[in-house]
Amino acid sequence: MRLRTRLVLLIIAVSLVPLGILGFGAIQVSVGRLTQTVADGQARTVDQLASEIDLWLQFEVSQVSEHVDAFTLARLNDRKLEGFQRLVFQQIVDVHIVAIVNDEGRELSPSLFLDQPGDGRLNQKEAVSVARLTAFRAALPVERMVAELEAWGANGVDPATNRPIIVGQPYIPPGRKLPVVPVVVPADPDAKLFVAVELALDRIDTRFRRTAENGVNVVLLDASGQVAVQRGRPLIEPKRFRVFQPSSSCAEVQYRTQAGLEVLGACAPVEGTGWMVVVAEPMSAITQAGEEIRNRTGFISVVAAIVSILIGLLFSSGSAERITRVRDAALAVAEGELGRTVALGGVSEIRDLSLAFNFMSRRLSSNQERISTQQGEISQFNEELQRQLHAQEAELNEAHKRLLQSSRLAAVGEMGAGMAHELNNPLAGILGLVQILQMKSDEPGLTEIEKQAQRCREIVQQLLRFSRSSAAPAPLDEGDWAVVDFSKLVQEVLALVKGPFAANGIEITSALTEGVLVRGDADLLSGAIIQLVNSIRGACVGGGAIEITGGEMDGLARVDLRLSARAIDPHSDDWMASGMGFWLARQVLAQHGGGLTEPVGDFKDAATWTIRIPLN
Repeated sequence: MRLRTRLVLLIIAVSLVPLGILGFGAIQVSVGRLTQTVADGQARTVDQLASEIDLWLQFEVSQVSEHVDAFTLARLNDRKLEGFQRLVFQQIVDVHIVAIVNDEGRELSPSLFLDQPGDGRLNQKEAVSVARLTAFRAALPVERMVAELEAWGANGVDPATNRPIIVGQPYIPPGRKLPVVPVVVPADPDAKLFVAVELALDRIDTRFRRTAENGVNVVLLDASGQVAVQRGRPLIEPKRFRVFQPSSSCAEVQYRTQAGLEVLGACAPVEGTGWMVVVAEPMSAITQAGEEIRNRTGFISVVAAIVSILIGLLFSSGSAERITRVRDAALAVAEGELGRTVALGGVSEIRDLSLAFNFMSRRLSSNQERISTQQGEISQFNEELQRQLHAQEAELNEAHKRLLQSSRLAAVGEMGAGMAHELNNPLAGILGLVQILQMKSDEPGLTEIEKQAQRCREIVQQLLRFSRSSAAPAPLDEGDWAVVDFSKLVQEVLALVKGPFAANGIEITSALTEGVLVRGDADLLSGAIIQLVNSIRGACVGGGAIEITGGEMDGLARVDLRLSARAIDPHSDDWMASGMGFWLARQVLAQHGGGLTEPVGDFKDAATWTIRIPLN
């Protein structure tokens, strides 16, 4: 074989074989790493989605369960059952139907829902048609309800500490595009009483929609393996993942769809429900970088082959040494030394070969850097998802604290009602005896006793009036209300209590805008402010200060009471006994169309209470 032919073959062998090995190796490594990176990302994504769904579902059902724990439903009459349903309906945003049923699924009290879209504080509630209500009743898991009730009643422990939660199958009701799920909480094993709600899965759909914006398909499979919520390009075939239900996770699940598309997916279960979150995306999107490397490697290989043939045909002598250098450099690149170049020299053909080789090496090095950059971006994306999860967890904890505080005030209200009933009869007897004694004696002290007993009786009647409903009661006669300068009223109350507060080392300062007019009962409002200020004093330990500011804001009369002290103890006996004062203040303000916003949590150095009443 002639030297020129051998040189051509040698150049082709030295240039193209290592280049092919390098290209094939780079393709395999890039595809493998990308596939592994995407699979790990999918596994983290489904785990985070499953955890978010589990946390959200636990929070929603725990609210229903805590409401059930707070009341003995079997002892409530129809009016109080309706009030309980209204309380659950108003406080849980995603609930659109509340029903009280027996173990056969029949209603024991009319279901609570809106027949037209809500407004005001109910603006997030949906209108429920008769067909939707019928679908909700049919979706109740009656068999599971009976089984859970029997197991619950026979476990021999306190029912309130082991109350089961029954989550039904998701379904799409008539007139709605997104699914809902029935949630049932047993209330009394003896009375066979259940509280059932329709819980909307819109929050899950919103979270899936954000995830699908990255080009993936996200699906929530119910306990039967059917699709409940889906977002993104339809790539997921449920039968591929049913083998992992109800409690197994999976990663790097690869299969070919009926349309012939290769798919990579991962799944994670939602604990206690039998549901499963599945994420998938096409392999073509994952291997796109590998295809680019393959195409560019093929292009460079063709160029290198042409250059090699020309060099071998035109120049034989003096080229072996330079070709050997190019060969050695190509072998080094094949071993992973990307970016290596060779010196330019010799005839133009060899120079062109060296330039082509240097271009190939730099491009491969650039591709490797780009892959590393993409891996860093994926890591940052996962960190952002983790941060959002922590933020949502903090929001759930805040909402839980407010629910506990509301339960405490409701309990205080119930206690006030009981005390009022118990004290009413003894007070009536005292008044009767005093009036009989007045008929027999002119002792002036008897008149003072009658006056104080009448005052106690008015307080008891006020407690009874406030305790007849969970909502604020209507006044006896709103026509007796007058226009009141609320700022002046607050100043008058402060003048009464400033002396006793100063004796306890508590300073009261005020900066109120004058002429803030409201309509209401001045005596009731004064009593509410006195109850509120005295109750706040219960948190002071070793002196402190109460700063009162306020004026008109957004059509309301607003007053802020900011407590600051050297030490605030929210666990002291005085503070724990102040619940009745807060309850009375909230009832009076609600009676006037206003409200009271209280701080939550274990405040240490400062806390603020805010009063709001509509302007006249």
